[in-house]
Amino acid sequence: MIELFLAFHLLKGMGFKSKKEVLENFNYDIKKTIDFLSKKGADIPTKRANSLIDFCGKKGIKVLHINNEFYPKRLKEIQDPPVCLFVKGNVEILKENFLAFVGTRRATSYGIRATESLISDLSIYKVGIASGFANGIDTASHKSALKYGLPTVAVFGCGVDVVYPKNNFKLYGEIIEKGCVVSEFLPGTKPEPFRFPVRNRIISGMSMGIVVVEAREKSGSMITLNYGLNQGREIFAVPGRIFDKASIATNTRIKNGEAKLVLSGKDITEEFSLVAISEKSDKFLKSEDDFTERYLSDPKTVEELIEETKMDYGALITKLSMLEIEGKVIKNGLNQYVKRF
Repeated sequence: MIELFLAFHLLKGMGFKSKKEVLENFNYDIKKTIDFLSKKGADIPTKRANSLIDFCGKKGIKVLHINNEFYPKRLKEIQDPPVCLFVKGNVEILKENFLAFVGTRRATSYGIRATESLISDLSIYKVGIASGFANGIDTASHKSALKYGLPTVAVFGCGVDVVYPKNNFKLYGEIIEKGCVVSEFLPGTKPEPFRFPVRNRIISGMSMGIVVVEAREKSGSMITLNYGLNQGREIFAVPGRIFDKASIATNTRIKNGEAKLVLSGKDITEEFSLVAISEKSDKFLKSEDDFTERYLSDPKTVEELIEETKMDYGALITKLSMLEIEGKVIKNGLNQYVKRF
């Protein structure tokens, strides 16, 4: 059966929107779909599909068709889902609820810290992180997910066996071991600029929400955001300094009401009522209060907090900044942080 779905995936002359419509007409019965198209004179590439299946088997690449139990359910719902996905890694995690994290390739230290802080907050939930494997925020998202034990999916704009960017080769191996890499493009497909905007619909399509951390107006992140808006996804954005070019798009989207302002992971989880599916939800609801109670009942310097919490500097500063914005923590004249009573 997979060979018929793959042959349909490879069929030229029809876009994925049209392919979905035909499949729906036949209740996703691929045999009836193929029979119908054959009678209409379509040249179904079944031989090529079989050869590709053999090739993928030898390379450890799985092929998921749109009716497969592991094919992301939310992705199937968009208007132009790929008929097949090529996957390298653990396909079972594709059943998870995913949040997409996207942002600039030229991420600032603030953006990277904010990404890690948010994903750290999300780590007690049964939720995965999807992103595009690019340098910058994408890379920070995947690394943070791996660091905090969340499943992560990298959506490629090339074949799943082509590592791009090459400097992420080590990360590629870690994701395949603990998560997975997916693509609609055939194995061996080279990364071309026009492929990345197309793949962005998959990042948003498989996710229940999109978190944008630093982005310029004309960027791939904004393409993903726009896909998300069209697909009915919840959009979140991390605010940035008004003078930072990397935060122009996020600040503007928040101002226009197109994205919800995010100060902590709690702002995201409350939107989806993730408390109901998390075994550790009570811990999350109390986590910020526990932090201030445990570490900030008395004034502490950053150095003292690093020693006590064992957090790295970037993650700690981001957390303290978020708590300050929320009015839970204040900084005194001695550069010490303390709980606001």
